[in-house]
Amino acid sequence: MVFDGDYKEMPPLSGEIAVDFPAPVGEQHAIYTLHSEVLTLPMTYKAKGVERVTFRLGLPIEFHEKIKFLMSLGLGAKEKIHTADGAFSPRKILATLINQFPVPQVEPDDCEVVRVDVVGVIEGRRTMCRMETTVYNDKRWHVSCGALDTGVPPSIVAQMLCDETIHSRGVLAPEVAVPADRFFQELAKRGISMHRISKQELVFH
Repeated sequence: MVFDGDYKEMPPLSGEIAVDFPAPVGEQHAIYTLHSEVLTLPMTYKAKGVERVTFRLGLPIEFHEKIKFLMSLGLGAKEKIHTADGAFSPRKILATLINQFPVPQVEPDDCEVVRVDVVGVIEGRRTMCRMETTVYNDKRWHVSCGALDTGVPPSIVAQMLCDETIHSRGVLAPEVAVPADRFFQELAKRGISMHRISKQELVFH
């Protein structure tokens, strides 16, 4: 995460806060998690004086509690532990055990909220701009909300590269290479509509 303009490594499962999302998601507890935007956004907008960039993930509370319990047992550790049967990595053992469970063959019936909050000063007034969407599972493609909003964006970008909407080449951050307006239009065509909410103080700072 970035605090006061500096990158800082945070402990696992830290930074937990309660976040009120739109229905049907409602209040969820969100924790810090690793995501590429935390690295690219401060570099892209360095000239604007970015001071803080964080990324949080909120999953069902019962899932969070199970993860916390497993971590408290040491099953998230990377370092090998020595037993009478040999040395093993707790994390790899846990991953192997999880992979033994079959994936349920059920029709997805879920939704999630994707939210971005940007806070700063515009013309002397403290301003908060929020971009938000509620993503639902897709009955046509038989995919969950997570699969939809993970797979659709890179598919759109790949098509933009093919039709030369994106001319840039190389390893680039999305906020540098992808035309935002066109991208949001394409998302909406696929059932992911972004909404913007702005709040601005009336007092000048």
